[in-house]
Amino acid sequence: MKAKSAKHNPRPDEIRYYFRTELRPLAVVTVSGIIYNIGMTAGPYFEGQLVQCLYDILNGRRLFSDMVSLALLYLAVILTVQGMRAVKRFSVRHFANDTSRNMRRSLYHRLVHMSRAQLAQENLGSVMTKAVSDVDACVEGIRKFTTEVFDTGVVLAAYIVMLFSYDFRLALLSCAFTPFAYLTAGLLKGKVTRSSASYKQSAGRLNQATMDRVSHAVTYRIYGCEPERDKAYEERLSDYEKKAVLANIWENTMQPIYLIISTCGAVLIIYFGARNVQGTGWTSWDIAAFTTFFS
Repeated sequence: MKAKSAKHNPRPDEIRYYFRTELRPLAVVTVSGIIYNIGMTAGPYFEGQLVQCLYDILNGRRLFSDMVSLALLYLAVILTVQGMRAVKRFSVRHFANDTSRNMRRSLYHRLVHMSRAQLAQENLGSVMTKAVSDVDACVEGIRKFTTEVFDTGVVLAAYIVMLFSYDFRLALLSCAFTPFAYLTAGLLKGKVTRSSASYKQSAGRLNQATMDRVSHAVTYRIYGCEPERDKAYEERLSDYEKKAVLANIWENTMQPIYLIISTCGAVLIIYFGARNVQGTGWTSWDIAAFTTFFS
């Protein structure tokens, strides 16, 4: 019975607890996120239609008023989609702020109810790191995960469906590079995690050294230990700087490489898409289809 109740009642030390606590903003995020991310396919579609309309006007097949009507419709659709984006972003921020508050409340509640012996065993720098930077990092991870479920998952599904509806062979070829980018990121996941953990540990040691230096400043001055303590503090600070830079490098500088890999399919789209427009490819396209597919 206890195991069953634990399953249905997650505790504050479990991530799912914070998702269950904030079901209302998450429901708004879900609805607005689906509308917004599916609506993102409207941008490429209307770009293609506008280009085709301009081409037809130049060739005397359509009127300028057709372009104005199409542009107004495009504007109305994009405004609706961006409105849903604003609602989603606000709701995600609301969810993240509430999660940050709940996490800190759980952490402080635990600290307040710890015994004196348990508190004596806790490292002050580690506690400060948990209460400040670790909570922020965890909340940011939850926020990014919630955001990317829609901004990556839903939008990729919508784009893939749209691409396959135009030319499934070219869609398979152009999308084949994206899994390699994900695979590269997955292979580096361990390195990124280790460097980030090392950075957090170094931050805890630096916080401990800071509190020690401030709390015992008078004692160190009386006994002439200030130069030694200053040297030890500089070592902790130098270690923190190196670990922070290394963690930042592994986390952020690899993103352009992922982008390069995933966009290699654009070369194939230019070649095979041009053949489709010329009528010598796998399917027959007009300029609108090519522009939409490439976008």
